[in-house]
Amino acid sequence: MNSVRWRQLIVRLKGSWTSTACIKPRQGRVAQRESAAMAPPAEVPTVELTDMASPAKAEGAGDSAGPPGGVDASWRVVVIGDAEASSAEARYAGNKVRTSKYTLLTFLPRNLWEQFHRVAYIYFAIIMILNQIPVLAVFGRTASLFPLLFVLIVTAIKDGYEDWGRRRSDRKVNAAPCFRLTPGGWAPCAWRELRVGDVVRLTADEVVPADLVLLATAGDSGTAYTETMNLDGETNLKSRHARLETQRAGEGVAGRVVCEPPNRNIYEFTAYLDLGAGRVPLSAGNMLLRGCVLRNTEWAVGVVAYAGPDTKAMLNNSGAQSKRSRLEKQMNRETLVLAGILGGLCAVGAIGMGVWLNQHDTRRVPWYGRGGEYHGRAGEALLNFFSLIILLQILVPISLYISLELVRLFQALLMQCDLHLYYAPADERLKCRALNINEDLGQIRYVFSDKTGTLTQNRMVFHAASIAGVDYSHATRVEAAPLVPASAAPKDALAPEIKAAVSSLGPATPPPPTAWQPASGAMVDARLLAALADPHQGHAVRDFLIVLAACNTVVPTTVKRTPETPPSAGTPATRQGSFARRAFESPQVSSLGRGGAPAVQLEYQAESPDELAFVAAAAAYGYTLLERTSEAIVIDAQGTREKYSVLGVHEFDSSRKRMSVVVRAPDGGVRLLVKGADSAMVPLLGQLYTSKGPVHSRRPSWDGKQLPLPPSGGHRRRSSREGDIASSLLTATQAHLDQYAREGLRTLVLAHRAMPPEEVAAWADKYRAAATAMVGRAAALAALAAETETGLTLLGATGIEDKLQDGVPATIALLRRAGLKVWVLTGDKQETAVSIAFSCQLLTDEMTPLVICDAASKDACAAALASATAQYLGGSGGGVAKGARARRKSGDGGGQYRAVEGDRVARLQQSSSSSGAGVSASERVQRWGGAGGATNGEAEAAGPSPRQLALVIDGQSLQYALSEELEDQLFAIARACRAVVCCRVAPLQKAGVVALIKRKAKEMTLAIGDGANDVSMIQMADIGVGISGQEGRQAVMASDFAIAQFRFLGRLLLVHGHWCYQRLGYMVLYNFYKNAIFVLLLFWFIFFTQWSSISALSSWNLVFFSLLYTSLPTIAVASLDQDVSAATLLHYPHLYAIGQDDVTYNRTMFWVTMADTTWQSLVLFFAPYFTFAAGSPATLWEVGNLWCLLVTLTVTLHLAMDVYHWTYVHHAVVWLSLLITVVTMLILDAFPASQQYWVMYHAWGDARYWLNVLLVPLVCVLPRYLVKVGRQWYFPTAVHVARAKQLAHQGGGFSLVGGATQLAGTPRMPGQGSGSHEGRQKGEELKDVAELHPNGVP
Repeated sequence: MNSVRWRQLIVRLKGSWTSTACIKPRQGRVAQRESAAMAPPAEVPTVELTDMASPAKAEGAGDSAGPPGGVDASWRVVVIGDAEASSAEARYAGNKVRTSKYTLLTFLPRNLWEQFHRVAYIYFAIIMILNQIPVLAVFGRTASLFPLLFVLIVTAIKDGYEDWGRRRSDRKVNAAPCFRLTPGGWAPCAWRELRVGDVVRLTADEVVPADLVLLATAGDSGTAYTETMNLDGETNLKSRHARLETQRAGEGVAGRVVCEPPNRNIYEFTAYLDLGAGRVPLSAGNMLLRGCVLRNTEWAVGVVAYAGPDTKAMLNNSGAQSKRSRLEKQMNRETLVLAGILGGLCAVGAIGMGVWLNQHDTRRVPWYGRGGEYHGRAGEALLNFFSLIILLQILVPISLYISLELVRLFQALLMQCDLHLYYAPADERLKCRALNINEDLGQIRYVFSDKTGTLTQNRMVFHAASIAGVDYSHATRVEAAPLVPASAAPKDALAPEIKAAVSSLGPATPPPPTAWQPASGAMVDARLLAALADPHQGHAVRDFLIVLAACNTVVPTTVKRTPETPPSAGTPATRQGSFARRAFESPQVSSLGRGGAPAVQLEYQAESPDELAFVAAAAAYGYTLLERTSEAIVIDAQGTREKYSVLGVHEFDSSRKRMSVVVRAPDGGVRLLVKGADSAMVPLLGQLYTSKGPVHSRRPSWDGKQLPLPPSGGHRRRSSREGDIASSLLTATQAHLDQYAREGLRTLVLAHRAMPPEEVAAWADKYRAAATAMVGRAAALAALAAETETGLTLLGATGIEDKLQDGVPATIALLRRAGLKVWVLTGDKQETAVSIAFSCQLLTDEMTPLVICDAASKDACAAALASATAQYLGGSGGGVAKGARARRKSGDGGGQYRAVEGDRVARLQQSSSSSGAGVSASERVQRWGGAGGATNGEAEAAGPSPRQLALVIDGQSLQYALSEELEDQLFAIARACRAVVCCRVAPLQKAGVVALIKRKAKEMTLAIGDGANDVSMIQMADIGVGISGQEGRQAVMASDFAIAQFRFLGRLLLVHGHWCYQRLGYMVLYNFYKNAIFVLLLFWFIFFTQWSSISALSSWNLVFFSLLYTSLPTIAVASLDQDVSAATLLHYPHLYAIGQDDVTYNRTMFWVTMADTTWQSLVLFFAPYFTFAAGSPATLWEVGNLWCLLVTLTVTLHLAMDVYHWTYVHHAVVWLSLLITVVTMLILDAFPASQQYWVMYHAWGDARYWLNVLLVPLVCVLPRYLVKVGRQWYFPTAVHVARAKQLAHQGGGFSLVGGATQLAGTPRMPGQGSGSHEGRQKGEELKDVAELHPNGVP
């Protein structure tokens, strides 16, 4: 398309998009699309398709559809506006998508294939097939089909219903309307009709139908804002930009996009726009991805690059990682044992038949002839073996699988309804995203936690700054009202607090009032305001603030509202109730009109709360970011608008740990603005910072080690005096950084330098080549950034405060009292991590620190680990050596190991426990790795116990420690420590630490985090918990459970985790018990039937016993029973050890249950047998009917005796189950064709029948009852003691006999809530421990 036609299109679009057909009051997305689909706007221009489809032909390129030279043939070429030409060489996928799994033809075979991946289903299918063989049939063929078919049909219906929902969603999405450019102009079409190369028009609040390359937007800057929550979970808006070559009409468009093949990476896009004369690079910032929503943008136009299944959203549309619970793995082990027992029972029957046939005349036993045909002794024994397998098949309970799924579903619903896990400010409840691992919550041994946003609030406040070697850390919060424009502002428009503070400093005058000021308030240091007005210091402060405002990814958006409208009340995300969006709404910058006129207010959108804090701080001091595009940055510098042209951006990444932007300043000079971590920034400073002078030229680190400052390129030779000044500046800045870190602040270093014209020209050529490279683009840009970011001039450093979430110290203390080991894995620097660890009581006075940091090589790390192992683990890892001495050992390259006396470290004043006078936080951090520390003599008397060690290790050392050669030593040291803090770690290192513990310790692990950098750790752990915080929702989307606050983790594990494990563990054992007692009852009968497989029970009773007679009480108890209340579990967190030690369900309990089962089965069989044998004999079916009723009564009584917490639901279900049993047996008794026709009518008239019904179940459970009572009274467990205390608090007033546990006069129990454990005195806590563990946890 020629330039004139494209210019006309843009002009007409800008003039026509305000029509009422396109811009309407918000009616919801569906209503808006439906109204738009009826007819295109009348004002939309009609554009000839040939004008947009033939740019390549106009240029004379006959091979426009093929890949350009030097590009792999797999790369796709998209001709703008011509779908036919785009797909001429390759048939690209259409935009129709299908997320459903099945079709009408594939549903049955595929669903059956998926279901039979369960080995148990194959077992039952084999049993069902064997029973269809006439010679092996034990009971009715129809009845044998019922159990497996019932399970298969129920599961198929569930799967089909779920898939039908997906199919309906697919139909709705594929039929959604949009506008596509056709030869006749803009025409409505369905999403499924779009193809690669089509030009699509979007309006505000419309969902993007395919992956589009952005061509133009309503604004002159070519910026569009998108909400990517549907794709990556993030609620903050992201800016996307159209290239000026397509946005501006005068540039012209060549007409084709060359892009990489489809892939899943939503954060990268490698492509270029072919202009004929040159290439225009395209990146992810130029794309609108399918599923995103266009926000705060009137309209946008894009060309389809990927459609349907090739879009990044569909390529990433995969299910969550499948996890199996530990209980289910143990259950499979016991299932194999039961299968072995079944084989043994059948072998006994087969051998017994063979022996009996050898001793008797087979002609006199017609039932062995199976219809008159005799197969010999071996043949009959083999046939009997298979017949007994069919008869005794329910020893492996098929009903258990159905019950497990139902119970887990009910448990998840109950957890989600817990109001104690509801966070009202965010309207967030607990979300159970994985329903098959609920019980694992009660067996966790290790908790791995992120710090920022997980332990802290991730609401950053600019708290301190170091500029030109001066510390400005005395900021106070000022709630400033929005200002009127500068022309109408009063003389003293500054807030009174600032004015008074500045006036107290001396004659320095405050800066003039500005037209923009943060509406939400900010931390302001009056001395910094005065320094800004000082002619000697103002230049350095101004450069510092410019970097704060410009070197970031924050995008300001303009919103018009009246003074009565609350901030952000009109933003779409807030109207949807998104708490994450509300957290990002600050800071807001306003300019109000006179007389209540609508205000123009800025709202900042950022991907990081750190950057929001930077921009807020700059605005608070008069440097307000007004506009950001791909081409320019506009800053209001104390009332003066300054425009900085963006020449290039080197984006932040975890490897470089810094970000830089090259800008052309208003004065015409080119400057490089850089910010990053101190460890990454200091080596990049100019040579003058490393010159020798009267001050130290080597920086002291937090752990006392001197780190050299490697030289980097400078541009001119400086004098020795300049070098001394620069060195002093660096030393002062580093001292301030250490101070900020000790106070728990997050730190960054800011720097800049001027770029001469010749360097700019060379850099621009390299940047253009790297940005347009089709292969290795990221590596080329990273190499160019490393080459450019050298010889920097230090501006200063920042300290951002990130406060702890409410209840974090109490929750960590609660988890540790419960026996869990809490590890913190963070990317923050060592000082910050240690300070926060003390604040949240992860590190305490009683611990001896082991610090392994800055290991420059694997040998240095090995030396540090070997030193720690020899000092504290006796050289073998077998235990912790008592009387350890504090000593320092350094390896080659700076690897360091420190151990200092933990008892001399004082608590932080802000911790929740009471703290008197003690050392300061900075002294504590120094003693945990600083230059100071305990002397050898002092530490020699410490004698740390094995539970008093705490490990602090950084990412640099961890990369060596996780190697195969050193991981065993690291594991031995870490496992001996009560707390571990890993700092400066990368996301993959977090996952590596979790994998190490899972692999070596064989313990249950839980990882909790809130950001995308925590996803790998969350997926690696046995349980992944996501926090819906300020860093998007990637962690929530990858998690098994999602909570809103870290403090909810205590209740989730100690209450719901304990309940889920206790309930499901008991349910599994109970299902094994009730099926085994039924099978043994049938087994004893073969001793009296010449070892044959004849059964006294009808076929339907055999089937209904597990599925109908006994299933409902099991499900009710496993869903609702409570051994102790939530308040008791929080009051006595040591009860959590029951799940950690597999107390409820283990091998011992399994075999004890089997022994009890054997006793009960013998009583059930022989009591009726001898009762009826003593008098007139009953028929076979009468005895069988009695056995069936007795075993149902016995297992129900057994269950009732084990219920801890009776409710109306328990009563209703138990009595209803017994009623169903009797009614079903009466119905079966009434059918003439039934095997037991009218049997119960005759049996109920016999007194012996009722005597057995009343007495046999009681005799069966009597031993179990006596053992339970005796153990509870004379050998109480922790649960027994806790229940007794709970009942005593409720008014029971009794005591247990045994041990030293007297419960009369117990202290008042706390109320419900996660904070019920707080405020306890240490003496009372020790008393509770003694009371709960008189004989140890069982």
